Amino acid sequence: MGPPGGGRNDITGRFTRHMNIISIDEFDDATMTRIFNSITDWHFAKGFEAAFVRNGKVGYLTLTMSLGSLISTIKLYFVEVSIQFGKLL
Repeated sequence: MGPPGGGRNDITGRFTRHMNIISIDEFDDATMTRIFNSITDWHFAKGFEAAFVRNGKVGYLTLTMSLGSLISTIKLYFVEVSIQFGKLL
């Protein structure tokens, strides 16, 4: 396998082993809620008051999901703007 761009030097297998791409699809909201719920249950079981855990957990999960959605939207916007203007911001 040769490098991109028409070069004639071979790329060794030892070098290409570092070029793996791993990806997963985005999780739906129910899965993300279950993941964050498990994490917060584990974290708040370490000595927080029961009232704090009961009242705060739903708010934290909702806020976390909303922030994640907002950040994804902002990143998409900047990618689209950078593509439109032909450069990365």
